[in-house]
Amino acid sequence: MGRVCRATVTCCLLSALSAACAAHHPTHVAPDESQPHITWEIRSGGDLGDEILMCGSPEPSRQCVLSASAERNGRPVTVHLYLHAAARQTSYLGVMHVPFLQGDEGHKGYDVSATVAPGSQPVGSTVSGLVTSKPGEYTLRVSLDTRQTGLATSPPIQQQVSVLVK
Repeated sequence: MGRVCRATVTCCLLSALSAACAAHHPTHVAPDESQPHITWEIRSGGDLGDEILMCGSPEPSRQCVLSASAERNGRPVTVHLYLHAAARQTSYLGVMHVPFLQGDEGHKGYDVSATVAPGSQPVGSTVSGLVTSKPGEYTLRVSLDTRQTGLATSPPIQQQVSVLVK
């Protein structure tokens, strides 16, 4: 009987997690989907900092504004970077700088490395942490080199997003 209950609880937990993950689908916004391209989202709220879309490439007119962490009340935030499929197999290699996160890692950058096959779902790179306690203007920077199978050159991807921490 204990095994049945444990299996049921495990199944329910996995279903709940799957439903939560299913709520966040990357939106395609590239003018030419056959070329290497990315989308991104900054989310905040909830225990994991992934509940509310604060800003992202699907809504480029929305200003990125985050609440600063307080000394005893950290504000969790999650940055999702999605590497999309192109007409050819594409390797993405580079760095995502997230300086509005507490700690040195955000300033040094997070490595991004993935290969995406044509026709496949986007590959995600996610960074989570607490928003800095220092109000100010920060810049999310994504710098990626791309390599496409069968091509001598492929366009790099450079993206900068202003993020205001209040």
